[in-house]
Amino acid sequence: MKVFVDVPNYFWKSDDPDRADVRTAYVSLFAALSRLGCEIVARPFRPFSDTLNTPDPADGLHYAYHARNPGPGAYCIKGAALPDLWYLDPQGYSGWCALARDPSLQAESAAYDLAAADAVIDSYRRRFQTENLSRYAQPERGAAASGERFAVFYPLQVNDDEVLKLSRFAQFEVLEALTQTAERLRRPVVVKRHPLCGSEHIARALDEAARSAFVTVSESSIHDLIASSGAVLAANSGVGLQALVHGAPVFSLAASEYAHMTTPVAALSALDAVFEAPPGPQPERIRRQLGFLLNAYWVNVRDEEAVFERVRSQVEAWRALQGVETGPHDDEDRQRSGLLAMERRSRDMVDHMLRLHEMAGEADKAGIETLLLRSYRLEIRPELIVRRMSDRAFLTRCLAHRVKIGDDAGAGVVTARLAELPDAGADDVFAHARQLYRLGRDGEGLAVLRRAADMADAPAAALVFLGRKLLNRERTPGAPAALALADRAIAMRPDHGQAHWLKARALFLLERLDQAHEAAVTAVDLDPEDKAFTQMLQRIEAARSAAVVARDPS
Repeated sequence: MKVFVDVPNYFWKSDDPDRADVRTAYVSLFAALSRLGCEIVARPFRPFSDTLNTPDPADGLHYAYHARNPGPGAYCIKGAALPDLWYLDPQGYSGWCALARDPSLQAESAAYDLAAADAVIDSYRRRFQTENLSRYAQPERGAAASGERFAVFYPLQVNDDEVLKLSRFAQFEVLEALTQTAERLRRPVVVKRHPLCGSEHIARALDEAARSAFVTVSESSIHDLIASSGAVLAANSGVGLQALVHGAPVFSLAASEYAHMTTPVAALSALDAVFEAPPGPQPERIRRQLGFLLNAYWVNVRDEEAVFERVRSQVEAWRALQGVETGPHDDEDRQRSGLLAMERRSRDMVDHMLRLHEMAGEADKAGIETLLLRSYRLEIRPELIVRRMSDRAFLTRCLAHRVKIGDDAGAGVVTARLAELPDAGADDVFAHARQLYRLGRDGEGLAVLRRAADMADAPAAALVFLGRKLLNRERTPGAPAALALADRAIAMRPDHGQAHWLKARALFLLERLDQAHEAAVTAVDLDPEDKAFTQMLQRIEAARSAAVVARDPS
């Protein structure tokens, strides 16, 4: 089956750290669809600028990016209020999503397992404390506004935020009414402008509010501001959700995925209630509903299995809607056809991942490399993966896998790639030469070996290896070159027994027996247990004795 996937333009911006979670989400989605044997049809577009034709539901499933009403057979895909948590929602996001619209789903969430809910809430509270975690980067934590205690914290949103269409009031109206209420009650409030807001209207409204002795405009971490406030007033900002995680009372001005866990404000004349929020533990119902949202409704895109299970349920729902069988087939030909189709999709998926890796930032590359290494080990386009990858650590892991399974040919592909990297040294080239000899490709191996020996950082082992191959191949004609290689190796490593042994062999072939004997003695002294060294010494001593007899038969 086909799956149409809208891919936002900033997905390709490898230098944009704020969009790293977008790339992580799509890698997990593509991996899940590949496992399910789906044909992925990517549709690049610019959110809020491009208008793409909506695919016919009969043609395939559709993941519509940032969609308020994705339509039949389609799902909204969009980041949620916290990093790594995403919507894969049949109705939209924020106040348009299924949880915001469906009272029966809200009631179901109130029955969510309390222990599981408390565990995930506590986990995020710890991350707020230790990581200062939020959807947008926060200033370092400290005492908000010099430790001042506020009655209310009002976090603003980007003024043209799409979800503010769901708000019952404009932000400047709320700001004005909140300031007036704070002055009348003589209670301090704190507001924070959204870090991405560029509205001059909001800037003027904040300047006006800041003239009040009871209003502080702060740039502190939202976690400090939440902790320093008696209650939080929000439209449908992600800060409202994070305040619920903190256990703070939240009053809402708009529809959202979490509005049913808050106290709604129906009129700005009723803001007194926000200032009078009683302290106390968070009700069990809210904890259950919050745990459901964090753990079961949104999906963590770094959890590949969770994404796979969610996508599989949506694929099966589309198939059921279209009347497509989802059960097993007994017909072997159809099974074989399905397997071949899955193989093709897997190969296509590798192409996708390689392109993603080329464009991804450093933070995302590790996750993509994990998927690529898994594909490599499953023999899905292994040679293409090796040819396209240039990360030394990744290629080294590929080589370790080939060595582990005893695949010399596959190892040769990896050593060849390592030897051609921009930072390749003589060790890399030497390793590839040795692999070629293991494969019986001696001519190619010798050429690569000569290249290694000509490099400035050639190791002594490479020089000795080349000298040995020259003597084995050419015998006496190769002796002068082998001798020169041995002398180079000894100059680098005087304690290299193999180098002295090579020198002894070359001198022996050149019939320079006294020098050969000296080199052989040195080799044996360095490693008396090496039989090749002792045998070479014995041959040389025998030849010297024979030469003495030949000169003086008496």
